[in-house]
Amino acid sequence: MFSVLRRGTATDGTEAPVEHGAEYDSVLVALAAEDGYDPHVVATAAKLAARRRHGVHVLVTVTVPYARAIDAPMREQRGLAESIIEQARVQGGRRLTGHWEKVRAGQAGRRIIEEAEDMRASAIVMAMPRRAAGGSLFGKTLETVLADRPCRVIIESSPDPGGLAPGRDPARNAP
Repeated sequence: MFSVLRRGTATDGTEAPVEHGAEYDSVLVALAAEDGYDPHVVATAAKLAARRRHGVHVLVTVTVPYARAIDAPMREQRGLAESIIEQARVQGGRRLTGHWEKVRAGQAGRRIIEEAEDMRASAIVMAMPRRAAGGSLFGKTLETVLADRPCRVIIESSPDPGGLAPGRDPARNAP
């Protein structure tokens, strides 16, 4: 979390630096249905909006393959997206809102930017994507958001559940 040091008064009357976490009026959490729910991303957003109970909005993108019509029913993906939003609401409380949208492959970054502009977000919180072999470090969606960001972008790097770096062989990690 970002920190800001401000001058405050200590109990003995002298000035002392006081640490205050960065705070944002409105925070957009961008999640991809394909990646599932990430509690670390929602926790980071909730902390950034916590002090004055500012709003957090979750946007879950569902990628529609080019072979299907954009308005085609996608019951399984819709259920997954709604489940992600519900999990975020349980974790974030009443001040968290959310919705899901269908996007074409490669268009999620542009949609996230538009949503942030529409809601006048002060910050966008996204998960660090899993790196594909030979792919870019950030992935196309995050690179698009970073290139055209309308506000601050916080990238949450969640700890690996197995304690291994992506692509590492567990047998090689043994002592």
